[in-house]
Amino acid sequence: GLTQKNFSTNSSSGSTSMAASVVEGLILQSKLFLLDEDNCASNFMLLCSRMRALLSQESIIPYIYRVNSIFHELGISTIIVIGGSGDWFDVHDTALMMDNYNCIDVTERAASISKTF
Repeated sequence: GLTQKNFSTNSSSGSTSMAASVVEGLILQSKLFLLDEDNCASNFMLLCSRMRALLSQESIIPYIYRVNSIFHELGISTIIVIGGSGDWFDVHDTALMMDNYNCIDVTERAASISKTF
């Protein structure tokens, strides 16, 4: 079986690979992370409360719980293209939406939705 002694990137899950990419960005002093929710490991991006309860030993803290501290403590911005989870409304500064090929500011609407749910 696999052990930590034989671990390589070929053995890593999507969430482990993504976490490693963020660490590499931190080391290289990136000023921006650009993430597309559809192409990211979902358990790296966020875990609902039910999954967090089930996976109590999960070693990777989802990005949604780190995104604000990454900005406020390290000055690194994050742009996330989302389409499937409104949980990001709880941690956003600006929300833009494509509507009939037009980009519109929906920051206030997203904040209002966040407070409702």
